[in-house]
Amino acid sequence: MDMLLFKKALVGFELFAGIVGFVKWQFIKNSYWKFVPFYLLFVAVIETVCYLNLGSIANFIYVFLLIPFEFLFFWYLSRLSITFGS
Repeated sequence: MDMLLFKKALVGFELFAGIVGFVKWQFIKNSYWKFVPFYLLFVAVIETVCYLNLGSIANFIYVFLLIPFEFLFFWYLSRLSITFGS
């Protein structure tokens, strides 16, 4: 039960952070952080869909879509931070 509450809170915070990112879009639109709200909302939507327990497709979505997307996104951010020098 505690993990279920943690999972719901995590998805809620991801949604909240994504929405705040779009509210503060004017401040981040010219930096490499402009893709973070999209990332947070994408992850929150995928985790919500998988939370609905769609059986084997939920495992497929996590393993072949969400986890590689997260690694590629953070690799992309690390490459941009080197380019921007921050």
